[in-house]
Parts: sequence; structure tokens; C-alpha cells
Amino acid sequence: MRILILLTTTIAFAYTLPVDDFENQWNAFKLDHGKVYASNLEEVERSKVFTQNLQRIKEHNEKFEKGLVSYKMGVTKFADLTVEEFRKQHLNGLTETKPLPIRIKIYVPPSNVTVPSNVDWRGKGAVTRVKDQLQCGSCWAFSAVGALEGQLFLKSGNLTSLSEQNLIDCSSENYGCYGGLPTSAYKYVIRNGGIDTEDAYPYLAINRLCTYDPRASKANSTYYTMIKTGSENDLVAAVAFAGPVSVAIDASTMQFYVDGIIDKHSCPGQMNHAVLAVGYGTNSEGKNYWILKNSWGEKFGLGGYVLMARNENACHIADFATFPNLV
Repeated sequence: MRILILLTTTIAFAYTLPVDDFENQWNAFKLDHGKVYASNLEEVERSKVFTQNLQRIKEHNEKFEKGLVSYKMGVTKFADLTVEEFRKQHLNGLTETKPLPIRIKIYVPPSNVTVPSNVDWRGKGAVTRVKDQLQCGSCWAFSAVGALEGQLFLKSGNLTSLSEQNLIDCSSENYGCYGGLPTSAYKYVIRNGGIDTEDAYPYLAINRLCTYDPRASKANSTYYTMIKTGSENDLVAAVAFAGPVSVAIDASTMQFYVDGIIDKHSCPGQMNHAVLAVGYGTNSEGKNYWILKNSWGEKFGLGGYVLMARNENACHIADFATFPNLV
């Protein structure tokens, strides 16, 4: 094949495996993630990036085996992107929005109550399946919807998947696939008087005209609650007693995450991605962690989830944490 001839020089310096081994990994990657390229030239360029990323993953995991880093890398669906491309394409969803006067409450943890040592709202039925935002910069909508779904479950006892597309199309405070904030999503729901279900308003990962249908509306809210900036103790209490909480993090180093606990040394940058804190715990080695529901599909990370270090405000996890309050 012509592509094979073009690839061999790249493989020689970028990766130490024989050509056949590279080919197997490259073909498995394309098949597993449904990768189809527009031309042979584009496939060659993507394969070059893939080989370079394989080497980076290999070097990182050697450090992981020595205990020098806290999480493990692997081939994810982003393995054909450079670091710069990944950040530009998939960490562009957290954007400052227009200020609107909406009632806000600062979370006050309950007094004289012992906080549980571990919590996982997935097992309690408050968390919908892992979703995939695809090429749209809509992490803000997925994070907000996750928090709304959790509060709706606690209020009604029913788990209902709500519509991110409704927020993308109709929340004028935000910028659809070009970014936004979970708090501005709550503001839309408050002003609008509700949000449609996912069944009624399915996800398309593009900006469209608003087609909100009040007959399919759920989860009406009157205000939202903010966790005191930087307070992981308050965030622990909120997740334990109030339900899943929307949080913003620095996800710059999550491109190849497959296992382990991301700590503060792995993400010294600014907040650039919104996810949902659905629980917390401690592993067998005594390391405390958060359980974060991501919006990059079930094949990413631990079935779509990420573990992040707790009690060190890793990746700014406690700096912008919120949840809505339903009527």
C-alpha cells in the first residue's frame, strides 16, 4: 500500500515498535473510534501524530510504573490529535458569559452532621448514562444538565435525561458550541421556567434555532447555589448531602487519561472544562479522590469517568462549583 510506504520513515524515528505492531495499533484505533479521514494525505498526517503520541504515552507510563506520576495514559479517541489541537478543539467550552441578576445562594454545610467517608450518586440512581459532546464546545451544558438531572431525581425519585441541545440552542446567555458557563445555563432554566427532556429535544452537537417545547419541560429552578471558592470541605459536604455538583477544572492533561488519580501536579493551568462531581472516596493506598463524570463518551477514561485527587484543590476543582435549586 502507498500509505504504508509513506509511513515507514515516521515510524522509524517516532516509535520503537516494528511496522506491523504499529499498523495493528493504528488500525485498531481507527476501528475502535470510527475514524475515517477525507484523504490518504490526511490519514498519513494523522498517523504521524498518532506515532508521536504513542511514544509520549509509553514514556509517561514508564514514569507511572515507577510511581513518579499519579495516573496512567492510553490510546483514547484523541490519540490522532496534537496537544495543541486537542486543547483548541475540546477545551474551548468554558467561556465567560453575560452577567444576569439571578438569585444566588452560598452553600452552608449542615452542622453537627458527620460527612460520609465515601459517596457515589451513581449507585443511588441520580446519574444518567455518560454522554458525548462530540465536536461541540458544550461541556458547560453537559455539566449543568448533570446537576439538574441529579436534583430532579432527588426531588421526584425519577431519573430523567435532560436536553443539552435545549441549552445550546436557547440559552442566549451562552454561546452554544462556542462555550458558556453552567451558571448561565441555570439562569436560562430559571428565566425560561424549565428545560426539555433529551427525548423531546435530542442532541445534535451543532448550533440551531431554538425549538423549546414547554409541554416536554422538566426541572424548573428558582435559584442556584455556589460553593465557597476553593473550599473542598464545603464541596465534599455539598456532594454528600445536596447531590451531584457541577465543577470546572483544568483538563489540559486529560487527553490520554485511562486510569489512576490526576493530582495537582498534573494540571497547573487555568480552568478550561466543566464536568460533574458525582462522588468521592479513598483507594486502597489511602489516596483520596473525586469521581467526575465527563462528557467525552463511555470509551474515555474509566467508562467515561475520571478520578481526581481530593483535599488539594487539584485542577481548581473547588474554585467554581455549583448546583441548581429546583422548585
